[in-house]
Amino acid sequence: MRIRYLAITVLVAAVLMGGVGCTTQSLDVGSFNIQKQTSAKENVILKVEGDSGQAFSGTLLVDGKERAISGVTPAVIPIKGCIIVGTLEKNNGEGSISFEIERRSLTLGFGALSQNGSQLEFAYHNGTVKSRQ
Repeated sequence: MRIRYLAITVLVAAVLMGGVGCTTQSLDVGSFNIQKQTSAKENVILKVEGDSGQAFSGTLLVDGKERAISGVTPAVIPIKGCIIVGTLEKNNGEGSISFEIERRSLTLGFGALSQNGSQLEFAYHNGTVKSRQ
């Protein structure tokens, strides 16, 4: 009986401290290090905004599968995935364009480009976005 009580106490303590069922995996994806916290795919929207008619292009890596994108502002690109990494480029047009990831009711702005030919890299996972120019 004492052993069972001790085992239950240890199990409860482990659950309360987050030691059971909580795994984080460190992944190098592109030029980013991502702390993978879940494998669940989610629906997000990549929004490209700015003065109307500015051209952009890019490459997305969605859960390891490459996807080319292109368009003009404003643009809305639905994505379903767990880990999303991309390179975005402003091709032409006056002014700047900005990028956001929309997830449920959360909008995460992660950069803007103003010069034609300039690029931005980003990585998204589980409500967190990282970027660099």
